Amino acid sequence: MAVAFVLALSPFAAFADTTNDGVEMTPAPTVNVVGNQVEVEISDDDEHTVTIYALTGSIVRTERVTNGKTVIDLSRGYYIVKVDKTAKRVIIR
Repeated sequence: MAVAFVLALSPFAAFADTTNDGVEMTPAPTVNVVGNQVEVEISDDDEHTVTIYALTGSIVRTERVTNGKTVIDLSRGYYIVKVDKTAKRVIIR
């Protein structure tokens, strides 16, 4: 029951059930805009898929990223950056 409570209040963390009796919390990827670039920072060793969508719904770019910071250049506009199941709206000015 306590796990459901934590899940409901922690949308910024990914949870993985590693054993029969516990839940391990791992940090979620972070997405930041710096100038005309999107920085995606991953803090685990798993491979993640970053998909960038235009507001029309078309895919602008897809990349596979691993641990560390990945910088993606974009032209001016509004985008949705999705890292696995986490999405964030960004504006490049």
